[in-house]
Amino acid sequence: MESNMEDTAIKPGIPTRTSAIQTEVQPEVASNGTAAPRRAPKPLWQEILAPVASLRLTVALFALSMVLVFYGTWAQVDLGVWHVVSQYFRAWLVFIPAKVLLFQSVPESPFAIPFPGGKTIGLLLFVNLLAAHAVRFKMTWRRSGIFILHAGLIVLMVSEALTGAWAIEGIMQIAEGRSANYLQHPHSAELAIIDRTHPKMDDTVAIPSKALLDGLVSHEKLPFDIELVGEYLTNSAEVAVNPSKKNPATAGFGLTKAVVLVAEVSGADPEQKYDAPAAYIALKDKQTGAVIDTYLVQFWWVPQTVKFGGKDYEIALRPKRSYRDFSVFLEKADFKTYPGTKIPKDYSSFVQIFDKDGQKIRTARIYMNHPMYFNNETYFQSSMEVERPPLITGLQVVRNPSNLFIGSWRITLPVVALTMVGVGMLVHFGILLLQFLQRRSVI
Repeated sequence: MESNMEDTAIKPGIPTRTSAIQTEVQPEVASNGTAAPRRAPKPLWQEILAPVASLRLTVALFALSMVLVFYGTWAQVDLGVWHVVSQYFRAWLVFIPAKVLLFQSVPESPFAIPFPGGKTIGLLLFVNLLAAHAVRFKMTWRRSGIFILHAGLIVLMVSEALTGAWAIEGIMQIAEGRSANYLQHPHSAELAIIDRTHPKMDDTVAIPSKALLDGLVSHEKLPFDIELVGEYLTNSAEVAVNPSKKNPATAGFGLTKAVVLVAEVSGADPEQKYDAPAAYIALKDKQTGAVIDTYLVQFWWVPQTVKFGGKDYEIALRPKRSYRDFSVFLEKADFKTYPGTKIPKDYSSFVQIFDKDGQKIRTARIYMNHPMYFNNETYFQSSMEVERPPLITGLQVVRNPSNLFIGSWRITLPVVALTMVGVGMLVHFGILLLQFLQRRSVI
């Protein structure tokens, strides 16, 4: 009896049958009492994408985008809409100044905080959405609405990326009875030097305003070099010449006119005017480097005559131009206003389009909310000068890669995207409603 008790006693360091059984890994048991299969480990690519697909990251990016839109709106108190769009919403990184951070309650300060721009936030949202679908979502009928909705968001993001990278917008101004074959881009300036000696054509050298900031500008077609004198004014106002101050201009309009720096046009301005850049330009002899003359040029002034080497040139700081291989002839301009006011009721432009050989291609009437679609561009009736004859129509021309033209049909990607989002929401909530009704019928 003693030996049996000794044999069955638990000795230190020697595992018994009971302890061995207790240390075995128990299999998972499903709700029906059967052993549940173990989950297979996630693939390595899912482990890598899991943080990128995080819903917390999605919420954080949406919060950052709301902050960016908020301060981008406040920035328009001092800056123009297009300036804010390029520096805030279509930039990788933006430095928000203290004046904007504190809601215009402090004066200008060099202090600014870095913040992710619209490009950065948009790209991260795009990657986050694709990663979430790759990691979490499975294609089932129940989730079909979510897939359509998210596909619409992807199309919307792609549309904005295409617009920001390649969209072109300009103004075509045409006097009644005349034609035009170029657009003006009032948000960009160029210095144009025009040789009008040829009886049938002008030989023009157009220098982007940014090139003036880089130093001396030289061109093989110009008999002189060009150099910026002093500061380039991004926006200016015309004032009288101050006789007590030295006048940098030695010829042209600058002898009787002067300009001062003013704040850029605000995005909160109800009239939405354009900036008027200005600069003093020195013309230098290419051989000796000596200054020939210094001219004051301003955005909206007519060209000034420059005499050099027995030839007459014209010089002007003007809106950047982009030319077309066709011309638009304004046959007739018509305008109507509300009785007793100058508020436009109906502005119409009856135009004819001619190719470079002078053959008529098309006729159209362009009026409010009824644009003309031609050559993958959209022509809107935007303004009309009616103060004195001849009438001058202003057509806003937009070339947007997110607008697809198939024959006479125009497909706009943002509209397609919003339609997909709406359809996706209807499908998703419709499926949930059917499931709810089915459960109620069973009860």
